Amino acid sequence: MQAEREAALIQALRALPAAQRNILEQRFLLGRKPREIATETGIEIKEIYRILERTVAQLKHLLARPS
Repeated sequence: MQAEREAALIQALRALPAAQRNILEQRFLLGRKPREIATETGIEIKEIYRILERTVAQLKHLLARPS
């Protein structure tokens, strides 16, 4: 069951646009703060928060669906 969920998460992450995936990776894998991500990417901090919120919700929705 765990392996199936991990595979589903990897598949969902790969399906994301590169910019969204990059922001998620910086936030959750590299532990960067949204302000740091905004500075590096040139995207307003409000938009970074919106992207994170929408993308996490999207991933939760995809992973909650029965296979």
